[in-house]
Amino acid sequence: MLIPTFGRQCVTDLGMPFETFLHTIHSVSAHPQRWSNVLDGLNRAFAGRCVVLASYDFCLGRGRLIAQTSGTADVRAAYEGNSPTNPYFLSERPYAQCAVLIGSETVNDDELIKTDYYCQLLRPRRLFRRLTGVLSHRDSQIVFVCINRCREQAEFSALERGAFAEFLPHIALARDTQEACSDAGAKLEALAMVAEQCMPGMLIVDDDLRIVFKTSDCAGTLTPGLLHESPDGHLMLADQGCERKLRREIADCRARGLNHLATLKAITLSSSCNPTITLRLRYVGKQLCDQQSTTRDLFCLTQGSDESEGPEQFQRFADAFRLTAAETRVGELIVKGSRPAHVARTLHISPNTVRSHLKDIFSKTGTHGQLELFRLFMGAARDDFGPDPRQITVAAPPSTVRN
Repeated sequence: MLIPTFGRQCVTDLGMPFETFLHTIHSVSAHPQRWSNVLDGLNRAFAGRCVVLASYDFCLGRGRLIAQTSGTADVRAAYEGNSPTNPYFLSERPYAQCAVLIGSETVNDDELIKTDYYCQLLRPRRLFRRLTGVLSHRDSQIVFVCINRCREQAEFSALERGAFAEFLPHIALARDTQEACSDAGAKLEALAMVAEQCMPGMLIVDDDLRIVFKTSDCAGTLTPGLLHESPDGHLMLADQGCERKLRREIADCRARGLNHLATLKAITLSSSCNPTITLRLRYVGKQLCDQQSTTRDLFCLTQGSDESEGPEQFQRFADAFRLTAAETRVGELIVKGSRPAHVARTLHISPNTVRSHLKDIFSKTGTHGQLELFRLFMGAARDDFGPDPRQITVAAPPSTVRN
């Protein structure tokens, strides 16, 4: 993107290399507190008196000030208090994304000075002329940057307007990236809170045993003498035998996960001079590595418990018949007595998807309905999943399981 000579010269005249100013704009993606630096640069480059980054909702008739230039009096309270009477937002039609508007095009000067907005916000701060650039327009809300001048200054020229229009895409991209990062950060914080409060002690590691995430309640998983965290953030094991076993299990878990097979499995680790620990291992998926264009596989480790024996029992059944992860989730609910419609609601999938998974489950297990599937599962569980679970027969299941 080429910036007009005027825009480049304005920034360069301030003693700031043009590329440095663009870097300042895009740095707000990760550092929102630097918005005032960007607005200060625009204020100086376009001979403004005050620059604001703000939003306005046409349906609510309300505005919110996001940031402003650092060297001027705080206009937040006055701006937000007078936003319902803001005469510049009587119509949202001109406010297309990346549009640049001169204030007098929206409200002529004679009409402006009659408004409460002018008397209560603009005049006390010696603000009058206005150059507005729209960063985004979603639903009824816009986000914009507005450069203000006092009445004694000249109106913004066509050259200034064109230069500002070329800066806008950079500012809009920085704002969008900042919002995306903020949303992602908020979701990660929420997930971390859920993991802390609702899940057992848990570690997430990559295939190099680097710890990517851990809950504070993972003392049962990190057992002194058997498993511990190294200073550089890796999962360390008591001896090479334990480490080789864990790495083999992780490699197998990864292969099953990539083939869309169920991956939850129990691992028992022990050494001659340390206690034995049983862990649950599950393939999580791939993660894009920071600063690189490569991905890494992630695995979840939790300590085994009696409460997890039920799901673990069906997982062994699923492993015996090579059910996929999706088929395992459906099958586990079916053998517990849930109807297909309830399974669909529980897993947030369509009834047709449930029926499709059931058809595949029946095909893989050699059964012809929920009743036979239940019998097969219960018989296999009693026999600890022997070499041919299909030969096992048991008494009829509870009446809650229906074809």
